Amino acid sequence: MSQSIKYTSSETHSPLTVLLPRSKSISHRHLFLHYLHPDSGTLQSVSDARDTKIFQAALSSAAQTIDFHDAGTPSRFALVYFAVTNQPKTLTGNASLKKRSIADLVNTLQEQGALIEYLENPGFFPVTLKQGITQSNPIWEIKTQESSQFVSALMLGITALKPIPKIRVIDLTHSWSYIHLSASILQHWGFNVTIDRSEISIGGSPRTAVPIDVEIDWGSASFVYLLALFTKKTFRIIGAKHNSLQSDFQAVAIFEQLGVSTEFETDTALIRPHSQAAPPSEFDGSQCIDLIPALASAYAYLQKDVTFYGIEKLAVKESNRLEGIARHLNPLGFSWLPQEGGFRLSRHSSVLPEAFNIITEHDHRMAMAFAPWAAVIPQVHIDDTGCTEKSFPGYWELLKMCNFELLPH
Repeated sequence: MSQSIKYTSSETHSPLTVLLPRSKSISHRHLFLHYLHPDSGTLQSVSDARDTKIFQAALSSAAQTIDFHDAGTPSRFALVYFAVTNQPKTLTGNASLKKRSIADLVNTLQEQGALIEYLENPGFFPVTLKQGITQSNPIWEIKTQESSQFVSALMLGITALKPIPKIRVIDLTHSWSYIHLSASILQHWGFNVTIDRSEISIGGSPRTAVPIDVEIDWGSASFVYLLALFTKKTFRIIGAKHNSLQSDFQAVAIFEQLGVSTEFETDTALIRPHSQAAPPSEFDGSQCIDLIPALASAYAYLQKDVTFYGIEKLAVKESNRLEGIARHLNPLGFSWLPQEGGFRLSRHSSVLPEAFNIITEHDHRMAMAFAPWAAVIPQVHIDDTGCTEKSFPGYWELLKMCNFELLPH
């Protein structure tokens, strides 16, 4: 829905209590294992994000064709799930999903006997899985520079096979934090996991009655930090723990340098702005790439230059986020250009515009990264407020708590 965002800067003396969505990444991994080993896991809570609902519906669906819309992780995970459980399916999605390659994952599955047919463009959804895994080599090789999601999907899926094969990962240089997250979740279920350089070994079997209580999503929390920076308000995040394995937990450390501190209490975190901002001039985003839109917005607000490294894969997310960040930063007085293996954010003007248009391309993170600019720009228009349902269904209610208003445009 197209709307305008207005801000009333009223004082808030007490912390605002925030209930964040639970982690999509963790929810998807637990759901995969729950449906693969239905006698083991006890689901107590999972994310209520749109992606998670799509994934859960897909795993329980008897339909021949499943539409994943723009849900990248669920579609890739589901392809492996249906392959190891030998459920013929057709998997499709919208134009955004059809731009995200799955060739490396399909190649690995085909080497184990899966019959997979591309229906439009080779290497991309939609596909028809005509037959699942019919053989299993002792070592499954996945050669990819594309996505750690492929590796995580295989790690979860092969636990249905006996004996469980090893996985050899070739050429992947980024997002290994998500692979280690998958390993941790498998260990929670009772499996033994060893990662020796590029070789992953999984042994054992799932325990019975594994309790599953998914923690908060630290990717969503990054947008609370951004709001604290823009509004100078203090927030109390319920359910926050100080030892998360999520890659986006790096938001705690980087926002401390950007001027927002975190004080952990019992199952809560107090998020408080402070005045000692000392942001680094370089940041390696290869292990937490989803934080980059929020961080780019934060650096621009602070009028600080920075070079981000390891973020090339932002071009193949729900939208081309590299182009989207550049499009939004330019009217805010910043350039965003490739430079020496990274992307350089640098100021060319300190004058803010009177009006600012947020063009989301239906990308939830672009919407949430730039909505807070309504706190400092009089007229802000956003073309799609509904896209935040993908990961943070309560985002606009949070903004209303912070004295933002959504008005018809």
